[in-house]
Amino acid sequence: MNMVESWLGHLQRKALARGSFRSVAELRAAINDYVEVSNGRAKPWIWTKSAGEILRKVRKIRARLQAPLADRLESRIIGHPLATPH
Repeated sequence: MNMVESWLGHLQRKALARGSFRSVAELRAAINDYVEVSNGRAKPWIWTKSAGEILRKVRKIRARLQAPLADRLESRIIGHPLATPH
């Protein structure tokens, strides 16, 4: 889910879900009030991983996705807690 969808979900749950609005003007006012409060609490996005760590993970995932399907399924089965050696 991207950040816009997430923000719209918060708007729906916190400002619009329980409201009954008698006019479009009331609905707009509720949305604008939520925007003001939301913007007042805004903080800058801070990356927690370095670019190197992100790229390393992307390479790892890409290698797993490019592996043959049989290899991927076998590693899942072997790594499963209920798997028993044959």
